[in-house]
Amino acid sequence: MFKKQNKLIEFFKGFTLMENILILVNVLGSIGIFIFAMLTAKNTASSDTAKKLSTLYACAALNLVGAVTNTMCWLLIAKKKSSNFMWCIVACICFGLVAWSDENNGQVILNFAWYIPTSIFGFVLWQRYKKQNKKSIIEATKFKLSLDLTLVGIIIVCCAVMTYVETLHGFIKFWNPDSKYVDPTVKRDFIFYFKAFCDASSLMIAVFAMVLLLMRNRLQYPLWIGVETLTVFLWIATWVLNGKPSMADSIQGIWSHTMSVVLDIYGHIQWNKKKVKKDVIEGHMAIAEQDLK
Repeated sequence: MFKKQNKLIEFFKGFTLMENILILVNVLGSIGIFIFAMLTAKNTASSDTAKKLSTLYACAALNLVGAVTNTMCWLLIAKKKSSNFMWCIVACICFGLVAWSDENNGQVILNFAWYIPTSIFGFVLWQRYKKQNKKSIIEATKFKLSLDLTLVGIIIVCCAVMTYVETLHGFIKFWNPDSKYVDPTVKRDFIFYFKAFCDASSLMIAVFAMVLLLMRNRLQYPLWIGVETLTVFLWIATWVLNGKPSMADSIQGIWSHTMSVVLDIYGHIQWNKKKVKKDVIEGHMAIAEQDLK
């Protein structure tokens, strides 16, 4: 028992004070929202026959686990540790199941069909890199500015196409034939199309961001910030469209993905801070070599 406690203490000692504060804030916030979700579940279930009380309880628990494991994932990415992918898989399973219950189809596809397989591949890839280079952490890479801009342009086009496809409800009907969004009587107002845009765009940007993560590329962070911001707006739109039945899920989703935005900004700073230090060291070495000549 004491050995397990010592291992847990050693694990958290590997994080800085700032990182431990972020973990604590997220855990306390997630627990608070979880308690709120559990307390309001009975009233919510009674007003919606489609969502049973057991489903609401399950979603609340899944959101809690997903929020905590998601935080650990982002912090370990910021520290360039390959173990981040294992935490990512757990978070994806939780978030994917919650998204399924709220008919956020793009998020379901993203978590189960993309994040989980690429996380397994990413873990193997990063482990191989560390073994070949005999390093405990990986090194970041970067593209030329022209390639960055080209990639951003491709992403914008893909987001536009995917939004159009989701608005037509082609893949929604295929994925979930019983979805209320297939019903032609459903009102298609601004919120409806905005939700489709957030769902489709977050899916497409995340595909590119995950590839860049596997490549250890710094451009991933601006993309991840975009993905998480869109996901926050997606859950707001879900709350507005579905009303009270999706309130608890939406609040938990808004909280966890807002925290992800904060963690992505932190990770972006960490990856670029180390780049600046490396550039300074290389600059000093170059000057020293010139002096010797």
